[in-house]
Amino acid sequence: MSDVYVSFLNLPLQFETEAAGLLLTEIEIEYIKELIKSRFQFIYGDAHGVGYLLDPRYTGEKLEPKLREELEEFIVNFPFDKEIPSQENKIATYRQLMEFFISANGHKARNSFHYKMLVQEQKSPLEYWLINGTNWPLLQKIAKKVFSMAVSSASSERNFSTFGFVHSKLRNQLTPETVKKLVFVKTNIHELDGSTATSFIGEDKEQPEDDPDEEII
Repeated sequence: MSDVYVSFLNLPLQFETEAAGLLLTEIEIEYIKELIKSRFQFIYGDAHGVGYLLDPRYTGEKLEPKLREELEEFIVNFPFDKEIPSQENKIATYRQLMEFFISANGHKARNSFHYKMLVQEQKSPLEYWLINGTNWPLLQKIAKKVFSMAVSSASSERNFSTFGFVHSKLRNQLTPETVKKLVFVKTNIHELDGSTATSFIGEDKEQPEDDPDEEII
């Protein structure tokens, strides 16, 4: 999640440094930078900012002061177990946040082995918070949620596409529950083994012959 934020920070700079090699005009570069900014504003959510702030490699180093303040306030007021935190919890969370910054920035300044393992991706931010995060248990709960999130929207976009295919203009009388079931089947049928899948769609079952003596209703 934090690398998404960093990528959008670095992408405009890449076009500036490689402008000569790309043979782009200043107008084209500015246009591309505006597109990047627009896309970033479209995808940005609190999780991106919080991830950038709680990643021990970055600790929010390039955040604008106002945004950093807003993210810190978001963390302090994070509702654990769907409950508004007490004033004591807010103070404790803020203290742990400051202690985390001091620790992470200290390792970064010393370029310690601990920091190198993170930079070299021998240790992920999630692993950091699972292991070292026990020092800051309130922050750990938030960090584990953020760094466990999927950073790609591809799966959700495919899901919306499947819903659009199933619940089309020609099948607009389907109930919401039926649509959900049909989408589930279409999405997961390939996960079933061969025997289960063919059984499910009725290909491996012998159809019973009609009983001539059976009464037709």
